[in-house]
Amino acid sequence: MKDVLLLDVTPFSLGVETAGGLCEAVIRRNATIPVEQSRNFATTNDQQDSVIIRISQGESRKFQDNTALGELELTNLRPAPRGEVVVSVTFELEADGTLRVRAKDVETGREQVVRVNLLTIPSEHDQADMTARNRGAVVPVP
Repeated sequence: MKDVLLLDVTPFSLGVETAGGLCEAVIRRNATIPVEQSRNFATTNDQQDSVIIRISQGESRKFQDNTALGELELTNLRPAPRGEVVVSVTFELEADGTLRVRAKDVETGREQVVRVNLLTIPSEHDQADMTARNRGAVVPVP
């Protein structure tokens, strides 16, 4: 008999809202837990002095079609032309279901952190609904 190793994985991608209401995954679904991933993002407006990082769970490229989990704001960014200020966003997902999101100004090191508890698992209907939305299908209502 072979040994079997069971690993905890995240059932859905975890991401942030980007320009145009899109969602960019930071941690992709089926990532082994615990996991830490970072992505860099740039400002989208000239002289932008803050960014709001909106966090979601789901597989849709449209932020609004995913489940919103929370947000944090990083302020006092250096006013500069768009794209010059870089913000590093790090997601740390722990085995206990805690998601820690850190937004850090790469140039100054200034950062903000928020914790989100992911222990609530979506119902089978919610899971089927999110999967169907990604395929453009319809789901029965219970």
